[in-house]
Amino acid sequence: MNNMNFPIGISCFITSSTASVRLKRSATLGTMVSACKNIYFALAIASSLMLCRPALGLDRIRTTKSNVSGTIKSLSRNTVSITSGSAKRNIQTYQITYIIFDKEPTEVTRAKRDVRSGRFEAAAKALEAFVPTPNLPPEILSDVQFQRAYCAVQLALAGEADSQKSADEMANFLSKYPQSFHYFEAQRLAGELAMATGNWDLAKQSFTQLATAPWDVVRLEAAVRNAQILQAQEKYSQALKVFQSALTMPGKEGQSQSLHQAATLGKAVCLSNAGNLDEAISLIEQIISQADSENTLLHAQAYNALGKCYHDSNRPKDALLAFLHVDVIYFNDPREHAKSLANLVQLWNQLDNPRRAEETRKILKTRYPKSRWVQGVN
Repeated sequence: MNNMNFPIGISCFITSSTASVRLKRSATLGTMVSACKNIYFALAIASSLMLCRPALGLDRIRTTKSNVSGTIKSLSRNTVSITSGSAKRNIQTYQITYIIFDKEPTEVTRAKRDVRSGRFEAAAKALEAFVPTPNLPPEILSDVQFQRAYCAVQLALAGEADSQKSADEMANFLSKYPQSFHYFEAQRLAGELAMATGNWDLAKQSFTQLATAPWDVVRLEAAVRNAQILQAQEKYSQALKVFQSALTMPGKEGQSQSLHQAATLGKAVCLSNAGNLDEAISLIEQIISQADSENTLLHAQAYNALGKCYHDSNRPKDALLAFLHVDVIYFNDPREHAKSLANLVQLWNQLDNPRRAEETRKILKTRYPKSRWVQGVN
């Protein structure tokens, strides 16, 4: 028995479990039996622990519906092919939440976890410090480049990073990896940042590329985004037509419902700017009552739009309450939160509460110092 070679983990377990046991030739039979029982017990525990370990040597894909493990055979902007045993699956990229590659370095996996948790600054620092090895697979290298650009854009949208540098980083990724499985997501992000900075031409270019996707739900999103560009430019009559067209577009995925609601919200904003405030308020209230409670961005946008409608209807107290919904409940999106805070500053002053106005102004300037909404309250 002294010559038995156990794995290191098992050896440690046996050593700690049987430290007082000394197997000598002169040991009694009872002592030997007791020692063997301890060893077999240790082996049983170790074996069960081994069975609980996750499978190694596999790529893992998280989709909107399930987890898939296997070996990735190919990646493109439209599909990722993966085999598991004898089975092969082609997964549409718009359904992919994230991929963890078999040979992915631990620090990259950890940084991607931070990205999914919204810790963009921590993830950006980790990814910036990561030095790829010469033999790093190209799919992992491109994924790292995308994650860096993704963090840069998210930080820029939150007013915590330089918008131009972030836009350049995403543009470089798209130029270098035009067939990446991140392609359409990258175009969406590039368009969002372009809209946030008022670069309408670049935003339209990005969402036009988004519209080339082969899926109804993504083309629907592109239509809504293009309508929002027109709306942001205060071309309300043109935007209204595009929103109405988007409401007739098909889409069987669950996401289509939220996109149709976003189109309805856009339609309501256009109507409010045309003076149809009652109809706009009615539409927005319907969206708020029907929208998924987890869609915090849509709720924030809806309450901000409702607040503006009430403000334009000379109902400052109702407007205040609507904007407070964003500040207190739906504050996750930095852009919408900053927008609500800026409006709250004005409304607190209008309602003769300068102390609350100043408190809100300080919060806005502290949390979102680079936001365009800060300039309006100085």
